[in-house]
Amino acid sequence: MGRPKEFSFKTDTGTCIITPDKLLLERHEPAGRASNGVNGKITQRRIVIYAFSGIAAVIIGGWLLTQEDIAMGCVFSLIGIFLIWNVFSSRRDSAAAVIERSDILSIEAHPPLPLTRGYIAVNFMENGRRRQRSIMLSGKQEYQEALQAMRDAGLLDQE
Repeated sequence: MGRPKEFSFKTDTGTCIITPDKLLLERHEPAGRASNGVNGKITQRRIVIYAFSGIAAVIIGGWLLTQEDIAMGCVFSLIGIFLIWNVFSSRRDSAAAVIERSDILSIEAHPPLPLTRGYIAVNFMENGRRRQRSIMLSGKQEYQEALQAMRDAGLLDQE
């Protein structure tokens, strides 16, 4: 009996390798190295940065509104609200580099749309908590290759 196949595809930050027992996400592209510097192995650092930036922007926006600088006060307030909203919407995100196939709950494919990139959302259990790892893809060709690799590996149903 031969060794089970491995599949791989290019991501925005490196390569996703699908083995018989896990998903490996390697960050070797410049964007991946930059992401490692900001996020590290967890997304909490990014969430803390967004939270502090959002709170600061809301405070500055409120101060500008009291100084009757309505336009800039609204801009800063809206930016702050957006950043704080992003904190709440990113709570389940994970930057896991290795995901055991046995921990995967579901995989969702999100095709590229005008002005947006395609991505694969992997929902899995990590330390007893439901988490989501987004695998970002650059273009339509990269998205199609990722879909095919996921299907060939048996992680995504044939459509």
